[in-house]
Formats: sequence, C-alpha cells, structure tokens
Amino acid sequence: MRKHHSGKRKRPTIATVPPDAKLLVGREEAAEILSLSIRSIDYLLASKELPFRKIGTRTMIPLSALHAFARMHHPERIAS
Repeated sequence: MRKHHSGKRKRPTIATVPPDAKLLVGREEAAEILSLSIRSIDYLLASKELPFRKIGTRTMIPLSALHAFARMHHPERIAS
C-alpha cells in the first residue's frame, strides 16, 4: 500500500560549514572578520584592494584574501 502524499514538499536542508572551513564569505561577514564597516569593505572592493567573485547577484570574497589583507600594513585611510 502506498503512502498518501499530502502535497507538501520537503524543505531542502541548508549545509552548515564551520567558519574555518569556508572558502568565500559575503560582504557583511568580511566586514565582521576585519572589524570594518560594510561601507569600508565596499570601498576596498571598488578600489580592487580586495579580490572578489560574483556568484549570481552575490559578491563573495575569498577568506584567504581577508587573511592576507589583515597581515599587511595599511597606513592610509580606507574611505574618504
């Protein structure tokens, strides 16, 4: 005997990845990681000081680029 299908679809599960296993992060998370504002991140992206990838409409930043940026000395102001 078959089960009666109620018409409800099962929701897809969202994969949770530990923070240290991520390859790319969004602008908001990048700002949090670097202790900067989202506006500062946007300026760094526009001035090509941080590399990024476009995935659909999302702007994704390699976590390795954030680590490299944090290791460098930045005496100038980020945004004017």
